[in-house]
Amino acid sequence: MERRWRWWANRSARAWGRAGSTASVRWTTDWHPGGRGCQSVVRLPYPGADTDAPAPAEAVVAVRAALAARTVAAVLVEPVQGSGGNRPAAPGFLPGLAAACADSGTLLILDEVVTGFGRTGAMFAATAAGVTPDLMVLGKGMGNGVPIGAVLAPAALAALPPHGLPGGLSSTFGGNPLAVAAAATTLRLLSERESAQQAAVVGTQWRLSLVQALADHPNVESVHGTGLQIGVRLRHPVTERAFLDGGLVVGVNGDTVRLSPPLVLTHAQADEATDRIVRVLDRAAAREAAR
Repeated sequence: MERRWRWWANRSARAWGRAGSTASVRWTTDWHPGGRGCQSVVRLPYPGADTDAPAPAEAVVAVRAALAARTVAAVLVEPVQGSGGNRPAAPGFLPGLAAACADSGTLLILDEVVTGFGRTGAMFAATAAGVTPDLMVLGKGMGNGVPIGAVLAPAALAALPPHGLPGGLSSTFGGNPLAVAAAATTLRLLSERESAQQAAVVGTQWRLSLVQALADHPNVESVHGTGLQIGVRLRHPVTERAFLDGGLVVGVNGDTVRLSPPLVLTHAQADEATDRIVRVLDRAAAREAAR
């Protein structure tokens, strides 16, 4: 479902952008699957918190250079890279990116399929960054497990062809009662339970706890993230199976362990998870040393 909405956002940008502009820009480790053109777009390095990618100012300069020819219809970016390792954009990058798009007349699409609905400690990562995109792609947490996705756009853009025409946003199961009911209930509970605020408080404390617990671990490069979207970057990869054997369900992408627990995570559960992560990494390091 999220894949379809990402594709619609990309197609919309190509239709609504400047005449003759058909290219789009994305980042090398962003996750934007299945969309027409996503396999052949211009790719730029993403300024994460602890990678070899350029600093935010340098990255924005690279974006401006890519947009200078005015052949780019849209820039598509995750505020925090999910499959790229739960890497948040460095401070100042997203506002700089938004300014570069505005100056060149290029649409800015924020992919908040992963980050939206409280994951990063704010309802939307764009809000926390002070950025208003031209389009926003949503999914995942929107239905709390029930498949649903959406593309948000200003009325002036949404009224344009092809989507402003009858059937322009048609989908066999789009807007079905079950998915819409799940999304409506999810939004109500997120607000009533202040889930974003809880993710911010628990996530910040958990990340600091992980930093302290793993500070001297021989296989840990760094800990990064925001809210309850945290990454632990390793010097040597550890398999998902090793974590599963230790009682943890995590994602592993290359050298990074992705921690994205439910927003109802408590401080006590976070402490237990930290202990288990340390034990898993200790066992992996012992096996590596014994080779």
